[in-house]
Amino acid sequence: MSISKPAQKPLLPNPFQLSDTEIIEKVYASHTYDDEVFDSEPLFNVVSSVIKLSSRVVGAILKVN
Repeated sequence: MSISKPAQKPLLPNPFQLSDTEIIEKVYASHTYDDEVFDSEPLFNVVSSVIKLSSRVVGAILKVN
């Protein structure tokens, strides 16, 4: 009885070894046909809140030192 290993998925390339052109080609290849509408305002609000709170924390830490 032979036990076969499941087929391994090909590994993704290391993004630090790709040129800018290769990265852009991969992004275009995976997003060219997106028909989905994306509401960016909620994401912007979350990111803005995180940055504002983080800057307050860093500012408070710098004042203590």
